[in-house]
Amino acid sequence: MKTKRLFVIFIIGVSGVGKSTTGNLLSQQLSIPFFDGDNFHLEKN
Repeated sequence: MKTKRLFVIFIIGVSGVGKSTTGNLLSQQLSIPFFDGDNFHLEKN
């Protein structure tokens, strides 16, 4: 029986270093979804 492995990749760093760009490119190469952390907090933060 073949087992499917699940994983999560976190890309962290200071503002403006290309986390979103890197995450998008990585998700395309690995054919996995990319979720930007900016979409999960309040606008005012």
